Amino acid sequence: QLTLGTPIAAALSPAGDLYFTDAIGCRIYKLQGPPAGPHTVEVVAGIPLTEILARVSTDKNQAALAPEEGISAKNAILSIPLGLAFDAQGNLYVTEGGDRNMESMAPLLGGMLPIDPSLLPGRPPRVRKITPEGVITTIAGPGGKFFTQSKGEEALYVPMGIAITPDGRLAFTDIGANLVRILPAGSF
Repeated sequence: QLTLGTPIAAALSPAGDLYFTDAIGCRIYKLQGPPAGPHTVEVVAGIPLTEILARVSTDKNQAALAPEEGISAKNAILSIPLGLAFDAQGNLYVTEGGDRNMESMAPLLGGMLPIDPSLLPGRPPRVRKITPEGVITTIAGPGGKFFTQSKGEEALYVPMGIAITPDGRLAFTDIGANLVRILPAGSF
């Protein structure tokens, strides 16, 4: 049995598998199996919150929390995964609220913060891409090609809902900025 902190989003892969986020658990899961069961659950991305907290407490300079690009998504830190979408090629896109904005996300997370935000690494909001081979990269937010600023109009605040348009553009809501952002096709 799987215990979830705060399941927020779900998406079907092109193969028909159900993927879902656990925002507080900092992970993405895949549910496999025939409609009548039995089902199996597999971690697709993210390390457990307990491991994130252990890394922060043992590395005061947070060198272990540097941007993670081109690594296995199963070994990456996800900071509050909120939205999921697949493209036709099977790439999975995830919006991360970032734990530095955690207090502003309290209403999304059930009204109460499950952890003292000062214990977290202070990761920014981002949009990430996970290839079918399980490699994760940043598309938007610090470390990515789009919205790289940490403050101002060109910054992400709380990216949440995400979708791929029929013409191949990536669209996502930024509920912290009250905007819908759309990236050009073929640019991510």
